[in-house]
Amino acid sequence: MSQDELAEINGIKPKKLLAEGESMEAKSWSSSTVYDIKRTLDHYYCNCPAWRNQGGAPVNARSCKHLRAALGDAYEDARLQLKNPHGQTTKGKKKAPASKGKKPASSAGKRKRDDEDGDDEDEDEDASPKKRTRSSRRGKKKADDDEEEDDDDDEDSPKRKTRSSGRGKKKADDDDEEDDDDNNNVGSSSIVPFSVLLAQSYKVDGKVDITGWWMSEKLDGVRTYYDGKRMISRLGNPFTPPKELLAKLPKDVTLDGELFAGRGKFQETVSIVKTINSPHWKEIIFQVFDIPSKGNLPFEERMEILQALFGPSGTHTCAEVQIVKQIKIKQKEHMFKMLKSVESKGGEGVMLREPGSFYEGRRSNTLLKVK
Repeated sequence: MSQDELAEINGIKPKKLLAEGESMEAKSWSSSTVYDIKRTLDHYYCNCPAWRNQGGAPVNARSCKHLRAALGDAYEDARLQLKNPHGQTTKGKKKAPASKGKKPASSAGKRKRDDEDGDDEDEDEDASPKKRTRSSRRGKKKADDDEEEDDDDDEDSPKRKTRSSGRGKKKADDDDEEDDDDNNNVGSSSIVPFSVLLAQSYKVDGKVDITGWWMSEKLDGVRTYYDGKRMISRLGNPFTPPKELLAKLPKDVTLDGELFAGRGKFQETVSIVKTINSPHWKEIIFQVFDIPSKGNLPFEERMEILQALFGPSGTHTCAEVQIVKQIKIKQKEHMFKMLKSVESKGGEGVMLREPGSFYEGRRSNTLLKVK
């Protein structure tokens, strides 16, 4: 039997076997839209709405009519049974008509909600239908702003999730792509007693003098809040890291950071951290950039505490956790030089922290993003 578990399942082979990371296009059956099908680790995904909107199904146990056409119905049934033996197989059926009195979600808001845990202005290229004229750079930027400390709207901060106004709900829907998957495959929390620090955009021609500020690479990972017991998305939905990892973390503090598999691996990271019992967690590093439970202390003191916990001789030092490196800015040109260096390596940008600033559970001018 092949070492590739997706090459053949119960004697059934796919019509076309994609190698890990390989993608192909699938044309919409009813419009000129072109979708992307891609093999990522132990599953396939399609960025069509049907694939994204499968509540209750883990990301490695979803299908759609495009995947079924490309891989075959029999193969897809076998794959879904293998990955989610107690779940229902998806047949790519048409959705039932909306009940009377309910307004359909706006196409823009719904599309953004469906695009897997993000919150920036642009769309995730990997999570929305491909437009022939779209800049791939812009699409990639969207994906990475999803879960980083620069999440782009504090309406989607955990405390706000219970807002009942239509405007608030639409805003939340527009700004949390990946968390569509959060409440699909690992359950969800209705009330979350925390909110995270969110960034403003840096204005090159603005009045802020960033000399003396701290800068760090803007990571394209999945934003994660550790509450002393578990890892949670910023909308309050739990991740399922190995128990061995949780056992290595301190129980008397909260941590804010990114689950990160490397530059350019956002989709792979999402696939791993949102799949129950994924064997690929060993590829994930918890990149910690703050300690909210010590938020009343200046930023520099919070970094010292993190060093005491996870630094070279820290009390909880382990290979699975790293502290995001902070560099003091000499002048504006220094920051742009680092930005250019980060982008040349496939990074997304840099984050700027005001010296002496406190941790605020809201959008703040003390944290700026540059990309």
